Amino acid sequence: MSGGGGAMGALTNKELIGRGIDQLTIGLAPFVDRHMTAALGKGWLSRLEQRDAEKFGHARSYDKNDGRYLLRVVTEERDVFRKALPYPGLNLASRLREVGNKFGHNFGTAAFEPAETQQALTDMAELLRLAGANSQAAVVRQLAGGNGTAPKPRRQAPERPRRERRKPPRQHAPRRRFRAQMPRIGCGSLVLIVLITWVIWQMVKPDDPSRDPYKGKHADAAVGAQLGSYKSVELTDGYSLALLPDAGSPDEGVHDGDLGNSGGVLIARDKRIAMLGRSERGGYTACRNNTRYTASLRSGQLARGRRFCVSTDKGAVGLFVVRGVHSGSTRYVSFDITIWKGPRLKG
Repeated sequence: MSGGGGAMGALTNKELIGRGIDQLTIGLAPFVDRHMTAALGKGWLSRLEQRDAEKFGHARSYDKNDGRYLLRVVTEERDVFRKALPYPGLNLASRLREVGNKFGHNFGTAAFEPAETQQALTDMAELLRLAGANSQAAVVRQLAGGNGTAPKPRRQAPERPRRERRKPPRQHAPRRRFRAQMPRIGCGSLVLIVLITWVIWQMVKPDDPSRDPYKGKHADAAVGAQLGSYKSVELTDGYSLALLPDAGSPDEGVHDGDLGNSGGVLIARDKRIAMLGRSERGGYTACRNNTRYTASLRSGQLARGRRFCVSTDKGAVGLFVVRGVHSGSTRYVSFDITIWKGPRLKG
């Protein structure tokens, strides 16, 4: 594969991505329709159109044969597909949704790097396999191989033969004696142990390279380069979103992402939210230079059209344009979001 014209004749990397999305659409359409019908009935598409029309204030029209929309349904209707797609199916769908957004924004033919194209096609093939669309998965694997063959599997170290050991006969201690040696742990102590374990894990767990603009696929991007753009992202109460790799797919957990929604209060993990004045121009430069930071914003401070910036320690900068603040049985704030690579602040 190459930026201008990859293997498989005159196909560019972008054309390969397009053919992969075509196969993804063919394979996912019956899978999504089957599970959404089981969950919401045969008119599930009309119900989603009506629900979104009420949210956004204007009519919405969706197509079951739009691969990018199918990925949106899978990622946003997680309760429906959590059991249907074995791990890591939902994560694959989130990554491919970002690929689909990039493809749909009509970037040039050189927008997709060879390694990025290979990874995207490999992800498509795996998602199709998990969805049971094996014939489409095989076609995409051929696209990923570039010459009509699937990528070579990674070599695995041979398993070592297990040595059988004879276990000595178990000697059961008297029950009373065993109980006497067991320390008693109260409820408060157990909660404290769990809390300490969680704090230690947060300190030692490895960073996700895909959330760091100075690692992974964005490592070579210049500071100030746009890394993503998302429309009508809905951040529901109890959810959070990460600016990278996919700000368009919030997930459960207020404090797991870079921006969370807790009871109508938006909370920045790295405590860098900066409101833009109505007369200030938006964009990367405005967000980078605005240091009027606060750690949180209440929904009462937001209205349609208001803008604010979120900056992370790792160097991601996001501009959020409020589309609406919604209350009722489901409380959420909707935004348009643009992400840039900014200056690294920590780490």
